[in-house]
Amino acid sequence: MQETSLPKSKHLIITDGTQETESHWHSAYHTHRPLISVDFDHTITKNCPACPNWNGNYILQEGVKETLQELSKTFDIIILSGGGNYIKNYKNIIKKILTTNNIPFKKIEVKKPPAVFMIDDRAIHHEGWKTTLHKIKQRMK
Repeated sequence: MQETSLPKSKHLIITDGTQETESHWHSAYHTHRPLISVDFDHTITKNCPACPNWNGNYILQEGVKETLQELSKTFDIIILSGGGNYIKNYKNIIKKILTTNNIPFKKIEVKKPPAVFMIDDRAIHHEGWKTTLHKIKQRMK
């Protein structure tokens, strides 16, 4: 993994988006750190209970531990999984996997919290509606 340094100041400016969307995110933090929301199934792990041939064993994505440890120096990490809505005790299962593998997190949610960044295997980066529609159609093939 390439070494990068994240800002550690209490004032964080993040720019994103495109010229078309004109989006940006800017905030000063005096009482809390910015959040990053990270999907669990197929983002932290390679598999999940909904996968064909599920055998009950989670396989972690390469580099997830090191990356989240680096991000945790600047951000609070919220783990997100919709599976918690229909799998009994799923939050506890996720907590055990993260703790056992020394992966940092602040809490586990089943609903999306407001966050500076959302990391998810199903995400589509919105650059404008024409581009977004094209990306969706490409994924549907």
